Amino acid sequence: EIFEEETYRAHGITIKSGDCIFDVGANIGMFSLWIADNFGNEVSVHAFEPIPDTYETLQNNILLHGLNSYAAHCFGLSKFDGELEFVFFPNSSILSGAYSDTELEKETVKTYTRNVLVNKDDENALDLSENPEQVIDDKFESQVIQCQVARLSTFMSKQGVDQIDLLKVDVERSELDVLLGIDPEDWGKIRQ
Repeated sequence: EIFEEETYRAHGITIKSGDCIFDVGANIGMFSLWIADNFGNEVSVHAFEPIPDTYETLQNNILLHGLNSYAAHCFGLSKFDGELEFVFFPNSSILSGAYSDTELEKETVKTYTRNVLVNKDDENALDLSENPEQVIDDKFESQVIQCQVARLSTFMSKQGVDQIDLLKVDVERSELDVLLGIDPEDWGKIRQ
């Protein structure tokens, strides 16, 4: 999705040297790695990841690969400043979030995996041929974690950010919350 299909260049999205990117829902930093692979340190990335375990891996990736990325210390973006309860799936972190619903996530993965198995071979599909319920249950052990969140406009103001060339938002059902955290006067500072 990121490295081979380059989905973050789709639909006319442009990235060029000197750009400032906000990666909201950065997870472990694969997008930051792709940016570095394509632009070196010519593009700066502000990476946001509220889940402490995932943030630690993000921070390690940034340091290990010498990326021009700033990982906002263990907080996410939302429509308010404060704390928010997140559901964290250690074995499937990409589905973690403030509005995650364990049973709904299980059903979504079951449906997706069955469709993949019917339509094509995919090495990433779960093997549901034997004991599908146990496979899914293991993937969706969860923890509830209180995480710090801030409004995008609050962060921009505190950090002195006057332009965002790309606002990339990938936050499992919380996209609207992120957008509601942008003050009217800051919308003009976001190019894409």
